[in-house]
Amino acid sequence: MTHHELQLFGVPQAAYGGVPLTFSAKKAWALLVYLLLEGDRLHSRSALAAMLWPESPSAKAHNSLSVALTQLRGMIARPDAPHLPIIATPQTLQRNPLAEIVLDVERFDAVLDSCAAHRHRDMPRCLACARHLAEALALVRGEFLEGLTANLSPSFEDWLVMKRSRLSVRIYGVRLTLVAHHEQRGDSGAALDCLRRLLVDAPWDEDVNRHAMRILAQSGQRTAALKQYQDCVAVLDHEFGMPPSAETDELAGQIRAGTLRPPLRPALGLPTGLPLLVGRRAELRALTDTLSDVRHRLVTICGPSRIGKTHLAIKVADMVGPSYGDGARMVDLAAAPTADDIVTAVGAAVGLAFHSAEPNLDQLLTALADVELLLLLDDADQLRAHAALLDKLLQGAPGVTLLVTARTCLAHPAEWAYALGERAGDE
Repeated sequence: MTHHELQLFGVPQAAYGGVPLTFSAKKAWALLVYLLLEGDRLHSRSALAAMLWPESPSAKAHNSLSVALTQLRGMIARPDAPHLPIIATPQTLQRNPLAEIVLDVERFDAVLDSCAAHRHRDMPRCLACARHLAEALALVRGEFLEGLTANLSPSFEDWLVMKRSRLSVRIYGVRLTLVAHHEQRGDSGAALDCLRRLLVDAPWDEDVNRHAMRILAQSGQRTAALKQYQDCVAVLDHEFGMPPSAETDELAGQIRAGTLRPPLRPALGLPTGLPLLVGRRAELRALTDTLSDVRHRLVTICGPSRIGKTHLAIKVADMVGPSYGDGARMVDLAAAPTADDIVTAVGAAVGLAFHSAEPNLDQLLTALADVELLLLLDDADQLRAHAALLDKLLQGAPGVTLLVTARTCLAHPAEWAYALGERAGDE
């Protein structure tokens, strides 16, 4: 459907159906943006006139509002638009809830709210949320309503400062979340990119400087880490005339002495050296999104032999495994037809040394009771006949998720089955 689209991050821009709209009057822009972002209520013309033209007599302010509204209609009205963005009555103005309007700021907020509500283990470790947050950040082309403050009323500028402050806090939080996500996955380059963007806006932020120092040092860039420290010292002295905190000095001392320990990362017991996986981008996204949700603890990739189930599952486990505190393990169940065989194979994969004092299943459940692990059970059609074993694993090991490959789905009540078709082709 053709719709109005407004970009409010950076210099504001508008388009209808992809065709740019020209806005020549700042007050018309201010009126439109205010009505759209405060669209959950009616706004009296008197209040809007007083807000945007506070120094004018009431009659003149009302006339100026009418002129701005006329300008606004001329800029946004289109003959093929079923609904105008603004509903106007003699006394009030309001955003039209029936109009199709896309605002980058609202899209940004919606993504963040969706991620906050997502049922993941932990936001920084969630692969799906990290992807969505990166997409949200791509909307941030600059400061909210950049350049729109000049010659506007103090009341509107107060509202604008409040909006900018709220968005700045949210953007800061997104960048820190992505730093933690990249760092947890061992991607120091991506983590440093996010930190450097934060330092552009606040070079005196000691928390961010320390984070950058730590990542640089742990990735083998000791000289760069110490230079980061010196830059932090210089900016604190220049801006505030004060030295860095004891915590920052202590970290610099650890970097000089070479005593900073590398971060611990979960182990991935998965095959390596596999060829590049092509033609499965949609499947990768669907499966990683599914496994990022804690409610999906039994996921089956099903399809005929030699269609690529195992290769896809390994790639999915490699991507999602770092989201689990204890990583991922792969278990080949092709030669494990019975429930006891399955228990033995899983135990071997997690490093469990069985003893004869109690049943193997009880020992396995005890070992898995407090771990957070992705188990890739490959070639596991026999699990269809072992629903009771699946029940015990899911109930007795609440932090374990099972990613299964099989020719047919397992028909288990907790299962989320993904039927794998032919490849879409090279991407």
